[in-house]
Amino acid sequence: MRLRPPLAGSEHVPLELLAATAQMLADRLAAAAQGGGRSPAERPRLQLAHANDSGPADDSLLRRARCYLRARRLRGLLFPENVFADPAWDMLLDLFACKLEGNRVCISDACMAASVPTTTALRWVNRLEQLGLVERLSDPEDSRRVYVELTETATGRVESWLKATFDGEAAA
Repeated sequence: MRLRPPLAGSEHVPLELLAATAQMLADRLAAAAQGGGRSPAERPRLQLAHANDSGPADDSLLRRARCYLRARRLRGLLFPENVFADPAWDMLLDLFACKLEGNRVCISDACMAASVPTTTALRWVNRLEQLGLVERLSDPEDSRRVYVELTETATGRVESWLKATFDGEAAA
């Protein structure tokens, strides 16, 4: 069955597209539950939003960020490996969502969010730090652990992107 993409500017997704996507996801999840031919390190990390104490605007942004991350992971399941790669953006989105949830992210988790080899992800963390988009923070209770978080600049930019993309608001 050939599905048509939603019309540009349309706020509605055709029901048949949702049904086909749901079926493909179910098939992929069933395959993944049986091993799916990938090692645990190669399997995409899916995170679901958790309840938090943030306000309604933050909840809406959090839902959008997590939904978009899940859509990117679904895309990665549906297409051959290495067709799509955008580790910096995956890290930024995950760090944004974790910030809204009030969760601190250690550097190893930030690398996992990128869905690339650790050495590649670490290079991206370094680059994002050089660009002033993330900062590393030492854990005062465990000197071996380093946290990564978005800077205020990056937080504002990701928020602007989410609003422009999902609400049609002009990006600042």
